Amino acid sequence: MVAIHRRRTRPVPDESTVRLLTSLASNRFYVVASQTAQPQETPCKIGLRLFCLDSPTSLRMTPLVVSEITQQERLSAVRDRPEASLSPAGSGKTTPRFVEEDLIARIAIAGAVAYDTICTTSSQLGIPLKDVGQSLLNLKIDTQFRAHGGCAANLAYSLCQLSHSVDIVSISGRNDDDPILAALNALGANTEPVLRIPGHDTAHATIITDPQGDQFTAFFPGPTVTAQRWQPWAARSIAADAACFVQAPFAPDLSLAGMSTASQSQVPVFWCPGQYADQMNAEEINALLPFTNLIIGNRHEISHLRARSDLSGHWVIETNSADTVTVYGPSEQAPHPAVIPVPASTPTDPTGCGDALIAGFVHQLIASSADCAAPALDKLVTAVEAGIELAQACLAESGSQAHSVAAILTA
Repeated sequence: MVAIHRRRTRPVPDESTVRLLTSLASNRFYVVASQTAQPQETPCKIGLRLFCLDSPTSLRMTPLVVSEITQQERLSAVRDRPEASLSPAGSGKTTPRFVEEDLIARIAIAGAVAYDTICTTSSQLGIPLKDVGQSLLNLKIDTQFRAHGGCAANLAYSLCQLSHSVDIVSISGRNDDDPILAALNALGANTEPVLRIPGHDTAHATIITDPQGDQFTAFFPGPTVTAQRWQPWAARSIAADAACFVQAPFAPDLSLAGMSTASQSQVPVFWCPGQYADQMNAEEINALLPFTNLIIGNRHEISHLRARSDLSGHWVIETNSADTVTVYGPSEQAPHPAVIPVPASTPTDPTGCGDALIAGFVHQLIASSADCAAPALDKLVTAVEAGIELAQACLAESGSQAHSVAAILTA
């Protein structure tokens, strides 16, 4: 059984919190009450995550009005579980039961926090120049908007709302990281393990999607640090009581520092190599595999790893765009791959849907009380199905941090 952890409460800027709360409520999330600075002699107002059950047997949530409570009121709510005097927004005199959210597990995630510029183009990407008859060195952008992104931040966005305590182990630039860290704090994520580098800009991705859904991504990684600096930072940032450690795409030497730290603490490691997969040589891949319990990637990424190393002793989750997700495992546990079909859907924006799939997968695997270090095939298949549901919810929205987690919560 996975231990329950209480999320830390931390202050967040009022204005950004109000915007976030409005967004969450409009998408039928539970509502986060902001923490407000108070004079020293006044009881401190703290953040409390609440949700409302539509009925005793349903996990559907009703948006709540935002409320602030004191520490004493919070302790009373936890102890007595009273009928609340608040009502759901727009619900008249209904008095539902409010329950303080219990956090399922602590999860550590290492990877990027970034800003995304998300663009669309009417040109088709990925076509050889000889077939186009013209150069694609110049590309017209039809639409663009800026959003929060980065694989670690995207995972935290979903996992916090799926009732997990999330530690983000990352690197950012102090020049411009305040908004994205404030938004993550407002969700309840712990950003203290983010190494903030003065005088630098935070990572930035420019993502261009064509009419077929193919994407081109140009990524500015933000400030870089040496493995010698990152190793002690990771060692004190990755909690030994974490239910799992997710290594999102990161430079190989930094990934090795995080994955080895987690493995030595007997924390199960899920490796998501992402865009670094086709840049890694056999030596780098083989250095990471001993610290890996499970690998998650798309067909392109997994094929590059397989071409350079033997993955047969590991669980591998391979996504294939909108077609299938395949689970490969050690021959004695999974002699035949399990192929899970992806239901047809109408996509709006594929940005971040891979991260949403990973978040849904991790959530379901932990919530099912599975052994994350050595999971059974049936547990992995069920977790993949949950990941597909969350990925399709992300696919229906624009940006990687705009989707609802209700698909999993009400399943």
